[in-house]
Amino acid sequence: MKDGFNAIKNAVLVLIGKKTWIGYNVPNQHLPQLKNSIIAHNTFNTKNNYTLNETVLSKMDILYAKEYNWLQDVRIITSNYRNLGS
Repeated sequence: MKDGFNAIKNAVLVLIGKKTWIGYNVPNQHLPQLKNSIIAHNTFNTKNNYTLNETVLSKMDILYAKEYNWLQDVRIITSNYRNLGS
């Protein structure tokens, strides 16, 4: 993890309900509301240093919400554990 202290702080914030581990890329009033997130469900940008436009990110958010599966969140967290302290 980049910053162990921040990772612990983030874990506490998630446990007390102030934040969520996984969230959307861009705000969208038509999707279910989530708390502020530690990381976005789309890790494509951070892993590949690409920038996707807001329209693409919004469509990815819609798909994420529509086909939500908590196991996918577990996969995202485990594959991005180094970013949990950001």
